[in-house]
Amino acid sequence: MGNHLESSAVSIGDQATAAQYNSLRTDVLNMLFGAPGRLTLTTATPITTSDVTAAEVLYYTPVDGMGDRIALYDGTRFQLYDLSEISIKATDDAQTGDTTNGSAIITDLTDTSQLVVGMVVSGTGIPAGAVIDSIDDATQVTLDQNATADGADVALTFKLPADTNYDVFCFQNSGTPKLELLAWTDATTRATALTTSDAILVKTGAVSRRYLGTIRTTATDGQLEDSLKARLVWNINQQFRPFLVNEASNTASWTYASTTVRPWNNDTDNRVEFIIGLDVVFVSLEFRGMVEPESTANGMLGIGLDATDTTHSVIYQFARHDDRDTVPLVTIYEGYPGAGYHYLQLLEYNHANNSVTFRGTDAPKWKGGARGGFLG
Repeated sequence: MGNHLESSAVSIGDQATAAQYNSLRTDVLNMLFGAPGRLTLTTATPITTSDVTAAEVLYYTPVDGMGDRIALYDGTRFQLYDLSEISIKATDDAQTGDTTNGSAIITDLTDTSQLVVGMVVSGTGIPAGAVIDSIDDATQVTLDQNATADGADVALTFKLPADTNYDVFCFQNSGTPKLELLAWTDATTRATALTTSDAILVKTGAVSRRYLGTIRTTATDGQLEDSLKARLVWNINQQFRPFLVNEASNTASWTYASTTVRPWNNDTDNRVEFIIGLDVVFVSLEFRGMVEPESTANGMLGIGLDATDTTHSVIYQFARHDDRDTVPLVTIYEGYPGAGYHYLQLLEYNHANNSVTFRGTDAPKWKGGARGGFLG
């Protein structure tokens, strides 16, 4: 038999009040269909409505109306635990510890509960590029390099490394829900696979770790982002459709005279980035721009999945050389890119080596750009 639900709200055999029934119903729905919160970069805000950049803390926040208890494995069964907002740091700069010259061990740390193996460490006597190799106990870690000086109460900073995917898990520690991060091997490969227990996604080999979603750090150590251009926080539960938007080039116009596919206005920043945790996620993006073809040259737009020189658009148009006027074009990407980090690059090219004029904006009349989204 499978694990069963433990709830202190009310048993089925009781003469339940309406409030008790609703509480039990919410608990059962959370048990069967998901956890009641969302990963977010803004405290007390499970669904953000504006860009969040350079964030240094990840929160897991209950969604209004979805209950305030989460089912976690206690070693025997899944049991419901009270949930308020919990968090884990991408940058922890509130630590002090003791170092020993020639030793990789840091002792007497303030608290290792917010630290993650692989975090970049900096401070007096810490070699550049040193990272946490192991978390030994509540106050001690071992680095991958030896300290170069003795020190007591040395101020230390720990940061998640740049451009790294992490699965986010929830587990109970003495009855209190906590967050835990596990780094991927690379942008599209998990180090440890997910599996299911009673239809709940968990870490393979550790049923106590319930999967909540996946995040990715930005190009800067210790920073996270969830913005229209970079959706780098993905949720498995309480999903909505976060938009992907890139306003593309602010340049009025430019010319290109090559059949080689390249980024829109030769700028790789004209892209959207995102992280998704499962292969079953469908992603779409529509890119609109203006093209003015010249003699024998046909201007075209494209969208490249993880590529700056190849288009993966499923729908596209071209501006014929005999149009000779500015033509609005649209191209669309739709597909299942697979779990991991991806980007969709806005592209331009033509079918001849004669010049084509691409137009980015004619404010306030119009402006090119891309818009799409996915569930997460």
